[in-house]
Amino acid sequence: MSKVEVLSPVAEVGGATTSSAPRPETLDGQRVGFLDNAKPNADVFLSRVEELLRERFALSQVIWQRKRHGGRPAEDMDDLARRCQVVVNGVGD
Repeated sequence: MSKVEVLSPVAEVGGATTSSAPRPETLDGQRVGFLDNAKPNADVFLSRVEELLRERFALSQVIWQRKRHGGRPAEDMDDLARRCQVVVNGVGD
């Protein structure tokens, strides 16, 4: 009788956990930042998110930042976070 070994592709999750940042009750009057990760279609996705947010909320300002390369960390991310009350980060591909 032969045996069949079944492997699971699910990785074990470990390490430190983090909590989400506090969320504002509304986006009315808020400055919202969009971080485009420079991958294909990230700008398309984030543009649609911006459109939907503008339909629902009276945003005071929208600030866009685009990474130079999708596989690299975002430069000046701290600056975007300081300038905005909310930042939306989207990925493409």
